[in-house]
Amino acid sequence: MLNQILPLLLRDSVGPNSELHVDHVGWRNINIDHLRLMPDANTQIDISNLQLNYDPKDLLLGQLDSLTIERVLVNLSDQTSKDLPDAASVNTDGLATAQTIELPLLADLMALPLKRIDAPNIIIQHPQVSATLSATLTPELWRVNGDAQLNNLPLPWQIELQLQQSGDLLLMVSESETLLAQLYGHLDQNDSESHLTLDQRTDASALSKRLPALADLPLALSNLHLSADIRSPNTVRIPDDLIVQLKADIQSDALALNENTQMAATQLTVSIDKASAADDWVIDANSAQLNLLMKVADDDWTLTAGPLDISSRCNAALNECQLNSKINTAVKGPASMQISLLPELKWQQAKGISGTLPLSIKGTQPENLNAEPPIPRAALQADGRLDFNMSNDGHWQVTSTDGIQPHLILGPYLGWQTQPLSLTLLPNLNVHGFTDERGLPVIDAEPLTVEIAAFDVSQGDRVLHFKRNEISCEPDRLSSLMLLDQLLGNCEMKLRLGKSKWDLWPIPDMQINGPIAITYNPTRQRILADLKLSAAKKQFNLRTHVEHDLLQGTGSMQWHLNDAPLDWGKLGLDDMANLTKVQLLGGLLSGQGWIDWQGPNAENPDAEWNITPDTMLRADGFNALYDNSMALEEWNAMLALRRPQGGDYLLDAQVSGGKLDNGIALKNILARSQTRIPADFSYALVDIYEMHTDILGGRVYTPLIRYDSRKEINAFGIRLDHIQLSELAKLEADSGINASGVLDGMLPIVLTPEGPMVPGGNLFARDPGGIIQYRSSAGEALKSSDQTVGMAMNLLDNFLYNQLESGIQYQPDGSLNIALQFQGKNPDFFGGQATHLNINLDYNLLDLLESLRITNEVVEKVEAKYR
Repeated sequence: MLNQILPLLLRDSVGPNSELHVDHVGWRNINIDHLRLMPDANTQIDISNLQLNYDPKDLLLGQLDSLTIERVLVNLSDQTSKDLPDAASVNTDGLATAQTIELPLLADLMALPLKRIDAPNIIIQHPQVSATLSATLTPELWRVNGDAQLNNLPLPWQIELQLQQSGDLLLMVSESETLLAQLYGHLDQNDSESHLTLDQRTDASALSKRLPALADLPLALSNLHLSADIRSPNTVRIPDDLIVQLKADIQSDALALNENTQMAATQLTVSIDKASAADDWVIDANSAQLNLLMKVADDDWTLTAGPLDISSRCNAALNECQLNSKINTAVKGPASMQISLLPELKWQQAKGISGTLPLSIKGTQPENLNAEPPIPRAALQADGRLDFNMSNDGHWQVTSTDGIQPHLILGPYLGWQTQPLSLTLLPNLNVHGFTDERGLPVIDAEPLTVEIAAFDVSQGDRVLHFKRNEISCEPDRLSSLMLLDQLLGNCEMKLRLGKSKWDLWPIPDMQINGPIAITYNPTRQRILADLKLSAAKKQFNLRTHVEHDLLQGTGSMQWHLNDAPLDWGKLGLDDMANLTKVQLLGGLLSGQGWIDWQGPNAENPDAEWNITPDTMLRADGFNALYDNSMALEEWNAMLALRRPQGGDYLLDAQVSGGKLDNGIALKNILARSQTRIPADFSYALVDIYEMHTDILGGRVYTPLIRYDSRKEINAFGIRLDHIQLSELAKLEADSGINASGVLDGMLPIVLTPEGPMVPGGNLFARDPGGIIQYRSSAGEALKSSDQTVGMAMNLLDNFLYNQLESGIQYQPDGSLNIALQFQGKNPDFFGGQATHLNINLDYNLLDLLESLRITNEVVEKVEAKYR
């Protein structure tokens, strides 16, 4: 009958798979040979041979004699331990909710309805641990002892647990003769109050050697000591009515983290005090300094954290807390830095957590000119404040109105002086987040900004005026603040330089701004930017599109230069006219192109740069005056740089000009060339396949010119056609020379390391010849100086020539020799007889060119024309 009824009751109360079988029921005992309890799918308890002994007379009075259990087997699945955190998290929801509990008297709790309970063989099995225990319970003493075996330890642990009716409690855990942990306690009770004292000591060093979780800590824990004094009424409202005094000391030994890093011993003390039921909870944590000794590149560094000082106060109901702390960190070595944090935290059960984090950072860096590169002296002071809050539903927010404000003072660096730098990091910060329904973090942020206030950098007469610069990034929705591509995927850069100078040379104002995006993850690392460069009073405008793949080392840039005026005044560079002696009178500069490159990458970090351009730059309608001695009118130029199929660089150039006048007017100027440069830039091959100009009523042009920079000597020829002697004579208006006729010829040009030279050029007069008339006061004086010279002067007074030949030689130092041979007659001299005349002239061509100048009248006309 019992074997039919009891199993049904057991299944209803414990679990559907529970079992029970009664073997014997007698006047003095009951034997149950098998009892199985399965309260859930992860727990199974099998009890064998349970015998309950009693006296029939005592049974009528509710008294039993003894209970003996031959064997208890408890099987726990691995899922049981995984479910524990969830259960714990559920229980914490009620920690700050007052609960009234009736504390039983220990004497009543241990007053069993039996004289004795014995379970000599209790076996607990779990994938991570197994235990074999023995339990004996009497009204005077409860004792559990045995061995526990962790699956990753070679030796079992011995466990001893005792609870005496006198209120003494003992718990010891040991391994062979090594005591790992022990807990002493004593409970005093009367009808209205309970008083519990505890003293727990743990050999953390021994435990760390046995438990991987402790061994992996970056601290060499040595000892843990906990003492507690807890008082409460037996009808207690938790946590309000508790009176607590608790202290915990945690010590750690010195630890070598690696061959270059040593952590010194330290100590942490935590105390919890509640003086009376109505008083607040006061929680303090203090630590000694934590010193970390490091050697980096032959330099000794010390990281000092602490002393840590945390003070918190909670109300009696533990539903509202306030925390204040002070955390100091110092780094000392070749440089030093001190970080001070003063966090304040407030928690309210109904609202959540809120707080502030004021911070202060001070640092110094001594000068080290022997370092590579040299390190300047530096001093840093940074202050800021962060505000944060978290609601009970998991939504959190971090804000800062003023952000963090570093101030950096730099000493001289390679002769350069820098004004103190003032930065603002993360002004108007607003980051907020939550955990979605999948348990994944979701983070949103307003733009993250870094600002640099205006400052100057100078070296003697070189001064750079940097204006306020800013970089701002608007992150995408984030899953982590550590994902750079989500943080830096949408940034805006504004870099500005005010008008500056480099010695006497002015540097125009300029500004670079535009979006820049950085993707940085294991599979893709890329920089993408669309930047605009505006300079020289916004007259110079360049826009670019840049891409670079960090993993592949490849990239490209597309650029376009809008028409920029070639006018010093419009560019805000008026001083350049005096510095360069060049007056820009108009014209436009423009260009566009594409540049590809391949450089160092993840697979080949030492790869050389390989650049492939396809760009064009042109100037249109350029007009200028140089030193009021040379005028350029209506000049145009176009340069195209490319690199077909990754081979040699090719620079195609075309220059044309309406006029160049330096006293000798050159008109209709045109030159076209192609320059070939190998990838290593070791030499240049220049082909000028067309060049000509109109000069002195004729034309000068060149056949193909080839220049090879690898050769010490290069040579080419210049052809002169239809040069008018009348125009040549006008070069010196006061010389008294009038001439007519047309000259043709060829000048061989040899380029040497010393400079250009003409070894022997020749000019010839065209038929039928012409007239040369030399009539001046200087000529009259020469007639009487020498008979031969006088004869020549008389001939040249009105010389009709039918043949004229000129030999020309020029040296790199400027020496010019002209050998003239005339054949003709003077009808007014020597009866008009045919005469041969040879004249040698020596000049310094450089001095002659220097003396040639355009007239002020020409300067005024050119200025008026193009202004």
